[in-house]
Amino acid sequence: MEIFEGFIAALGPFVVAVCPKENRWVVKIYDGRVATQSADSAFAVHEEITVDHAKSWASQFIAKNMLPDDKRRWQVSNDSPNPILRWAFVCNPQSVLQAQEAEFERINSRVVAREIKNEIWPLLRREGFTRFSPKTAWRYTAEQIHVVNYQSFNSYRAGSLDCTTFSFCLNLGIFFRAVPFKCQITKGLDPSVRPQAADCHFHLQPLKNIEQPILERRDIWFVEPDGRNLLQCLEDSRNAIVREGLPWFERFKSLEYVLALLMDQEELPEVHSGRNSPARKSLIGYVARSLGRADIAEPMIAEAESEKNAYLKVVRSVWKGRIGREK
Repeated sequence: MEIFEGFIAALGPFVVAVCPKENRWVVKIYDGRVATQSADSAFAVHEEITVDHAKSWASQFIAKNMLPDDKRRWQVSNDSPNPILRWAFVCNPQSVLQAQEAEFERINSRVVAREIKNEIWPLLRREGFTRFSPKTAWRYTAEQIHVVNYQSFNSYRAGSLDCTTFSFCLNLGIFFRAVPFKCQITKGLDPSVRPQAADCHFHLQPLKNIEQPILERRDIWFVEPDGRNLLQCLEDSRNAIVREGLPWFERFKSLEYVLALLMDQEELPEVHSGRNSPARKSLIGYVARSLGRADIAEPMIAEAESEKNAYLKVVRSVWKGRIGREK
């Protein structure tokens, strides 16, 4: 492409020329799909006092006029009324086409965490979530703690799943404050104060709604090695939170309803334990106790503790026998 200007950037399907004119800077925007341009063929012309203002105006103009696919590629929000486009490349006329093919910012966990903060946390703040780490958010009610977690993968796990390490799944959890956390805390915060998704009593993994032939399983959003589809994946995960996650939290806000489900349903997808397991009985007992239902709570808690102690006794016996044989 031949455009005779002094300061040129290639941004998606557009080519932007910024050049000095007396004491001002002129912005000219061209259609990058046209092979040859003249100085007069720009379809948008604008003037600013400084070069930074000129670049800012050009970025905002292009961001508003990009097609949805280009917005995703250049990490521009589709939802914002005033989208912002990163000034990704500045180059001379001879390297315009090369710049269009250059790689994006190298993807890493910090980039993913930054985009989660920009794209997801504002939604959750509006829904009452008040504590945030790079990939986890917490909401506190009088009886529950709600958790939203973006889980990425180490290299070994990513290799077994055939995805990148910065692909992710969504883990949602409900921690019932009435249930004491009895495991030994080896590091980090008390889970009853800031539980991780795995510490929760109820669990949900929302599913993606976008088609990804490279990874068909629905519980993992596949992020390309260069990160070009990161915003698309985050947008779809945000939709999943709105579509599945927030109504799921709302469904279980009543402890009376939770207790009825725990007692009546043999299998619950939210609970990783059967109706007659010690874990389920303990959960029933402590939820019932918080509701003042001692007639249900005390027998259930006692039964759960008895069964747990019996199980531990068997484990200790087997372990002692194994040690004796080794001697």
